[in-house]
Amino acid sequence: MESNQYSLLPRSGAVKVNHLTRNVIESFLKRFESQKVEVDADIEPVTADVDPKVIHRAVSQLLENALQSMPDGGNINVTLINGRHHWELEVADSVGQIYGTAWKSEIDLNDQKHQMNLKRVAPENPELQQVRSVAAHYGGHIRSFVCPQGGTAHVMVIPRRRNELSLRSKQR
Repeated sequence: MESNQYSLLPRSGAVKVNHLTRNVIESFLKRFESQKVEVDADIEPVTADVDPKVIHRAVSQLLENALQSMPDGGNINVTLINGRHHWELEVADSVGQIYGTAWKSEIDLNDQKHQMNLKRVAPENPELQQVRSVAAHYGGHIRSFVCPQGGTAHVMVIPRRRNELSLRSKQR
């Protein structure tokens, strides 16, 4: 039986996921610039009972996946949403129509650029596998989909723990 590498990690208490996410984005700024990638971030305040190192790694993996999908530049949108019963982090890239057509199997599979992009959305994608493990550790999941305007989005959804729900209701 395969063990989950995150299963033994403690939760660290109140972590400001919004600050952590901004710090990860800032750590990627030189790479974004060198790859001609623009980043837009819409980040709501989120405090969660998580291990900051694990969430930092998941945010990094989502950004890395988006960057690898756009060797010729583009846009990345990062959205952090503070829901009542969960919080979610979405990283969307603007690869154009490559993913949309790839998922419909309408591309030439001999085209190397399209092959690379197909690999980025495949289930065996190592970055997304790590994010799935993190999400699963916290009782969550990851959703991936083709954006209507082109590109792909990957959303990590993490449910709130009971203690977070009671604290959240007291803060209102």
